[in-house]
Amino acid sequence: MSFFRKPEAIRIAIIDDNSEMLRCLRYALTKLARALKILKPDILPLMDPTWVEKHYKDHPFPDVILCDYMMPEMNGYDVYIKLKEMGYKGQFIFVTGAEDKLMSEHEDLDYEETKIISKPYDIKDFKEVLAHG
Repeated sequence: MSFFRKPEAIRIAIIDDNSEMLRCLRYALTKLARALKILKPDILPLMDPTWVEKHYKDHPFPDVILCDYMMPEMNGYDVYIKLKEMGYKGQFIFVTGAEDKLMSEHEDLDYEETKIISKPYDIKDFKEVLAHG
């Protein structure tokens, strides 16, 4: 028995410098949300991690952020720290093929506040994220 209440709506930001990854993940998450009877999945793809700060100064934070770690302008850890400084308290999930690099370079990573989903992933890896908002 789960004590979590399934959300009727959820806001998700996907941050990745790969446009194909953004497109595929957005499509898959939308389908998964509908299968879970989440009526209003609001999924925002962001290709430029430096845009995160500008965007969230004027818009509400998402419930969940899925963020690639290895990006050229700003890595996912830097995005995580910037959002924490701005007051973000939602779920932050690294979606990365460089899990070992992330963990070795950032031993101070708080696993109470973050999760890691390794690439290649199975869309089922995101089911719990959506089901619990």
